[in-house]
Amino acid sequence: MLALYLVLSTALVVLGQRSVQRPPFAVGGIPVQRNGPIPPRRNINDLQREAGPEWDLYVQALAAMQRVNEADDLSYFQIAGIHGLPAIEWNNTGPRVGRGFGGYCPHGEDLFLPWHRPYTALFEMILNNHARRIASSYPTSLRNRYIQAAQALRAPFWDWADNSDVPPSTTVSRLSINTAQGRQSIDNPLFTYRFPADALQGRFTAFSPGNAQTVRCPPRNYPASANANLRRENLRERMYQAFIYATTFSEFSSSRGNSQNLEQCHNSVHGSATCGNQFSDPRYAGFDPLFMLHHANVDRLWTLWQFARPEAANFIGSYSGGSRFSTAQGTTITPNSPMAPFFHPNGRPCTPNSVSDHRIFGYTYDGLDSGRRRSDTEYIGRSARRTINELYSGRQYSPLHREPHKAHLAHLSYRAEELRGPAKIDLYFCDKYVGDVYVMPEPQTGPITATLPVDDAIKACGKTTEDLRRIANHMSAQITTTYGREIPISSIPSLKLEMEDLQEIPNPSMDEFPEIRDRHHAPGQLRQYGAEQRQQDDGSDGEAEYAPQEQSQEARESGDQQYGGQY
Repeated sequence: MLALYLVLSTALVVLGQRSVQRPPFAVGGIPVQRNGPIPPRRNINDLQREAGPEWDLYVQALAAMQRVNEADDLSYFQIAGIHGLPAIEWNNTGPRVGRGFGGYCPHGEDLFLPWHRPYTALFEMILNNHARRIASSYPTSLRNRYIQAAQALRAPFWDWADNSDVPPSTTVSRLSINTAQGRQSIDNPLFTYRFPADALQGRFTAFSPGNAQTVRCPPRNYPASANANLRRENLRERMYQAFIYATTFSEFSSSRGNSQNLEQCHNSVHGSATCGNQFSDPRYAGFDPLFMLHHANVDRLWTLWQFARPEAANFIGSYSGGSRFSTAQGTTITPNSPMAPFFHPNGRPCTPNSVSDHRIFGYTYDGLDSGRRRSDTEYIGRSARRTINELYSGRQYSPLHREPHKAHLAHLSYRAEELRGPAKIDLYFCDKYVGDVYVMPEPQTGPITATLPVDDAIKACGKTTEDLRRIANHMSAQITTTYGREIPISSIPSLKLEMEDLQEIPNPSMDEFPEIRDRHHAPGQLRQYGAEQRQQDDGSDGEAEYAPQEQSQEARESGDQQYGGQY
């Protein structure tokens, strides 16, 4: 089967364009027996701890993917490049249309979650094909066991909302595993990815990742700095708030929804997990082996939402989309819009509607009781809500702490064209740290929103619950690029603050979410953090000059803007 896929995928590449026209490669998922159990994607940490055949095959299959020639459409290089650069056609989907971002991936819009579902499924298919081939090479005494493991193997996930520390398996340069030739120590394919030399030399159009391989928290400060960064992001609380506060798909899914949302939590992981560098840069993020671990979890969290909130499970309506390789700026996006470059086996393009059920791709997740009939949505919904409550709700929602309480949220909004990433917005209440918002380099236009919980900072200030307007008038912010340059908030006219408080009524059982009541909003006035102290020290107004650099027409059209760097 793998040989057939490789034959279908082989194509000549001339100046970054495919010269052979052929039917598009189909993302059909991994076949499973009709009415049989669907194997789940598993937590990468559980897979490593178990250290069984699935782990052995996963490591070897990922390494095998990375060794496939970069001109092959199904190589690690080509699949990773779908997300961003190189800006080349993939899967015979036509020449470039958008004049902004060079990749196929949408950011900051409702297409974000649906698009990544066939993308992770494509990666998973090719990974599984390599695993099956490798399993068949084991000695006769082990072969059946490894073949069964290959049939069950799915792309693992990193649950950063439960345990934000980076997976230990990504922190070491070599791993000892059981191969067909016995116990061996091999280069760890999760540790780094080395870019092909000819790609760095421009074979596939502009491609300048800054290093010969993916880099994390240099020099030699991974995972310590990464874990410290991630723990500051408060991902467990923020993700749980997204589940219980959002009321629509748009609010839950996108950084343009006016609520705590999955995409902003996702952005924080990209910004913190490697201290900047390629993983924080949408053009090259797909090449870091953390990427698919991260996005398998993003898909998992969306799947939990789909079953926990069936009334708001999927994208509805329409909107004006952003620019990317296959789509011009301003294209109307609907639930039936094609999501290039992905196609189903029937030859039709993947759409948000057509990928709404993850099980068509042959995988599921624990915690959904997927052995039940698909029609038993009420039962599966209770199972999903219980999983969410058990993993992410925290101490305040346990049976011993079930008291109604008021929560306070800070909603920030800005225009992407005024505040270009990569950067961080650090937010403070009475000079106590609230949290930060990672400003992604994509999207390049349109409104962006982010939400941070404020209650810990209120307590740190020694305050009890205050009037919402008083809180709104004691908030300050500091914006810093990943190169350490401070951007005064007065230079971003669109940067706005709105405070919200609400009442959380404890859930009657672990199968239900808390009830949210009495939501109130108040506009706030952001101050420049530290401005008063600097003014006292040097007599200045506390704000340095900031003039956003005008991007050249050539850079806008190439999608190869210079962003990246590290904290």
